[in-house]
Amino acid sequence: MSAFFQSTSWEERMLAAKVVGSLQLEDYRNELQSLARDREWRVRYAALEALRQLPQGPLLLEDVIEHHEDKYARDMASRLLSMEVVHS
Repeated sequence: MSAFFQSTSWEERMLAAKVVGSLQLEDYRNELQSLARDREWRVRYAALEALRQLPQGPLLLEDVIEHHEDKYARDMASRLLSMEVVHS
């Protein structure tokens, strides 16, 4: 699975992030934080959305907001944290 996080295809990186979030695979939290600074905004969003889906999601997003080196990732995490989560 780790190879997908470093794929040259943004679609594969995005899909990897979505799988991690959907399955709540906490072991890939660092990979998601790395993808939060991806050159493709869709990958960034998928990575941060996946972090939000993890059991400690709000805390992980707070950590991104406070410590991530990428300003865009911090801003996107802040927006995601403020969004209402709707469960179907």
